[in-house]
Amino acid sequence: MSENARPDRRAELLLLGLELFGQESFESVSIDEIARRAGISRGLLYHYFGNKRGYYVATVRFAAERLLIALVPDFEQPPLARVRQGLGAYLAFASDHAATYGALMHGGLGADRDVLEIVDQARSIILGQMAAGYPSVSEGETLDPVRLSLRAWLGAVEAATLAWLPSRPLPRDQLHRLLLAQLAAMLRATWRNHPTLPPPTDGGFLAEVLAHDLPTG
Repeated sequence: MSENARPDRRAELLLLGLELFGQESFESVSIDEIARRAGISRGLLYHYFGNKRGYYVATVRFAAERLLIALVPDFEQPPLARVRQGLGAYLAFASDHAATYGALMHGGLGADRDVLEIVDQARSIILGQMAAGYPSVSEGETLDPVRLSLRAWLGAVEAATLAWLPSRPLPRDQLHRLLLAQLAAMLRATWRNHPTLPPPTDGGFLAEVLAHDLPTG
């Protein structure tokens, strides 16, 4: 087996893709640059990924997988602690792997259908963990007011993290507290503005956040 075709070569190329696409746009990275940085021929890159777009999509998928691994919940912790822990792990991942995070989030800003699907799937998994046990408000709706608020908050987390990473103008723990406070305020406002919403399941994260602020009837 040649050096270029060894089994771990694909993983090495994906790690390089995280670095490249975390710093530059898809359009600005050429196949020749990728091959030169990897020390391989263009043909080997085509062998693994088909073309540059295939390489880009595989890189974004790899970034999403790494993020989700970092966010696996500790189910021995109570729900609210899991959310605090999850947000902390999210910010730590973005801080420690800025290029990987950039590749994932900047990839999601493009118009490529496959890339958008990967990013949206990662978001759906995170939202599902947060909304676990909360009933659907109406049959067939995928974004009731609660899930819409959670999705809006996650978008705010992504935007704040991307804005924070280049210069990190405040300590990470302060950003963590700020984002948690925004989440609690957003959810309480959701119930105040939609008093017919059913209460969240006792013992879940939403119930803990709203315990002292739920509508009474």
